[in-house]
Amino acid sequence: MESSFDHLDVINSVLSLAYNLESYPNHLYRAGYRISRIEPRFNVNGTLNPDILFMSDERGLFCECKSGEYYTGQNTELYQRITTRHLVEKGIDIPTENLELDVGIFGRGNMDALADRLQAEGITYPQVMMDEFIRKVAGDDFK
Repeated sequence: MESSFDHLDVINSVLSLAYNLESYPNHLYRAGYRISRIEPRFNVNGTLNPDILFMSDERGLFCECKSGEYYTGQNTELYQRITTRHLVEKGIDIPTENLELDVGIFGRGNMDALADRLQAEGITYPQVMMDEFIRKVAGDDFK
């Protein structure tokens, strides 16, 4: 049960980044992102089920929220298959024809161990640790 709570805690922390809350960092809000969908499902020759989809005027940001150290899941391999067509088929408004799609992996203290595992699997998406500071700890830069 604790694992589910930890996962929900990471999801809520990431969601909060898209609000202009006085007592919490608002990185995504300042970058123009808003919450589009929570746990959408896409068929991309396999089921892709990101935790959160944020949208801005020019970009979509898929968020994988990880609370464990060892399980990376199949989503990390499926993101390279998704296109804006998949979003349109789900009724998601696309603000521009040339929408860039990005992926971020978010976690807490588990990110150090998880970063090693992701690197071993060849996964280079930006990895963000959500603790007293919010910082990218591994992977490529965000688009």
